Amino acid sequence: MMARPVLDLVLLNNEGFGMRPELKEKLQPKKLFGYALWILMIFLLAQRIPTWISNYKVEGKVVAPFQVSDETGAKVTLPLPQKQIVVFWATWCKPCELELDRFNRAIADKDIPADSVIAVSLGEEPKLVYDEARRRDYAFKVYVDQPAASTASLEVSGTPQVYHIDESGKVVYASMGLSPMSIMRAGWFFGAGILPKLSVE
Repeated sequence: MMARPVLDLVLLNNEGFGMRPELKEKLQPKKLFGYALWILMIFLLAQRIPTWISNYKVEGKVVAPFQVSDETGAKVTLPLPQKQIVVFWATWCKPCELELDRFNRAIADKDIPADSVIAVSLGEEPKLVYDEARRRDYAFKVYVDQPAASTASLEVSGTPQVYHIDESGKVVYASMGLSPMSIMRAGWFFGAGILPKLSVE
């Protein structure tokens, strides 16, 4: 005997041999596309949930000091004793390039201070990192964390990962990935009196 779902697909209807009318209605291309879109959205949300939880857990945490290297190889201890935005990035990461370009434009427009934005590359060769930073003409500080020591202090789970850290070393905001609000949030964080200008590029 055929299983019931198979029978549903092949039962006779008023028009002859074929699918039942209610099944035809359910399997219309537009509805199938809608179902597929919902499944994709649920999948993407499921991928983001661990990151949201991780960011929520780190907000309010005082960052344990960690060391990074500048272009000369000299060690620098982060976080600095000032308000700062630390962006973890990689040279191969296209979303990182887009996010850092937005910070670069905001600095050029004087929406946020250049000396308070810090880009930290994780585990990459210093020469590659600094050659790429020069090519992109970054106006902010760029450091390398080749041994990825910062991951013991901050829950860095991907790139670009952005942390707003206050003068006491406490994380007040964390996010991962491209965010349409990142420059506006940066302006609020640094106490800008006006909203940063929106780029239409």
